Amino acid sequence: MSENRRPGSTRGAATLLLVAVLGIAVVVAAGGLAISRIAVARVRVSSAADLAALAAAPDRDCAKARSVARANRAHLLACEVRGSDVEVTVGLEVAVAGRSLELIAASRAGPP
Repeated sequence: MSENRRPGSTRGAATLLLVAVLGIAVVVAAGGLAISRIAVARVRVSSAADLAALAAAPDRDCAKARSVARANRAHLLACEVRGSDVEVTVGLEVAVAGRSLELIAASRAGPP
């Protein structure tokens, strides 16, 4: 069985175009997923820092800050008592596109 092809024929061009468009769609979707994963982790680490500072503030107890950070799947990087205020820095590991990133947030709490 032989096929007669004319020079300059566009037969199969739609298939190549479809494959290219699908490839681009996959790359864009993966990028969007990575960005949304980082955005969610950023909110989580910020919340963990706020909650850790609020937990430590009444008694100025950094052990409470560490416990609350751990309960929020984060880790306490620093805790400083400055007068009646407590300042905490919290880190959170997030895996994005096969790489591990550490997001960091800080928060301060004390009496009004």
